[in-house]
Amino acid sequence: MFGAWRGIGEATGMPDKNFIRIKPGDEIIPLYEYYIEETDEEGYTEGELFTVGEEIRLEYDWLPEGDYLYGFAIVDYAGNETYSDFVEIEFTY
Repeated sequence: MFGAWRGIGEATGMPDKNFIRIKPGDEIIPLYEYYIEETDEEGYTEGELFTVGEEIRLEYDWLPEGDYLYGFAIVDYAGNETYSDFVEIEFTY
């Protein structure tokens, strides 16, 4: 079973408890979180819209060659967020 949730409520700071079942024909725009260390800028960027087909598969894929930062975002029950130190990783194939 595949699904989604609406995230943390802006007004309440509480996580949404409803599960939205994903079904064929649904249109989905993935959101990717980003952080730019040089400017301390963070946010989300939208991916490409896609329509869910009859068969739903979750797949892994390779990242494009390049430099990446790897770290953890830690959020406590009150919504306080902190980041671990980042490690730079260079992918070459």
